[in-house]
Amino acid sequence: MMKRVLLFVVLGGLALAPKAQDQSGSSVEVRGSQISIPSHAYPMHVEDLMTYEGTYDLSNGDVMHLRRSGSRMYARIGNQLAKKLVAASQNEFVALDRKLRITLNPDDYGGMNGELLMVVPRSVAGTGGGDQVVRLSVR
Repeated sequence: MMKRVLLFVVLGGLALAPKAQDQSGSSVEVRGSQISIPSHAYPMHVEDLMTYEGTYDLSNGDVMHLRRSGSRMYARIGNQLAKKLVAASQNEFVALDRKLRITLNPDDYGGMNGELLMVVPRSVAGTGGGDQVVRLSVR
């Protein structure tokens, strides 16, 4: 009887453990998640796009730069090449290569915060081969 109780305690503890976090605990793998491009881009005025331009801190210590060129938006993470974005909604953007999904919301202090879903190779995250989607906080 005591062995069964101990087994349930151990199994319960394993079930509550995080699925996949990097060593700093700043990103979480999003299992079963895919980044898709919307069938129709959400129409946004240049003035609306201007509110999202800027530099944002990511929870993994990296920096995301959003810039506008005319009516187009681009995102650059760290030293990577900039990716062209399409608006999926009023506050959500998706990279045309399906490697980024950015959601930004205005905060009470005139800034933005939200989340970034990013496709990265599992080897970068230290969990084997193939690609995975990770979630990072945006501030």
